[in-house]
Amino acid sequence: MSRVLFFIAIFVIVFLLLKYYRKQKIKDGDAEKNAATTAKSKQTEDMVRCVQCGVHLPKGESLVTGEASKTKYFCSEAHRRAYSDQAQ
Repeated sequence: MSRVLFFIAIFVIVFLLLKYYRKQKIKDGDAEKNAATTAKSKQTEDMVRCVQCGVHLPKGESLVTGEASKTKYFCSEAHRRAYSDQAQ
């Protein structure tokens, strides 16, 4: 009878350890997903539209002209020049 109780106790301990391990693994997986999402969101950038041709491009890659209230974005120097020639 004591052997049966011993094996039941061992089984319960192993079961609880496995349950704890799986719970920790899920938490670590969620933390990794959150870290990946945070890193990805830091890499995103606002998109702007070229005034001349209408192409959307990242704000950091665009050419900017004008004042703060009348800012215009261009995809290339040629489009910036073409737009300024049209305006004159």
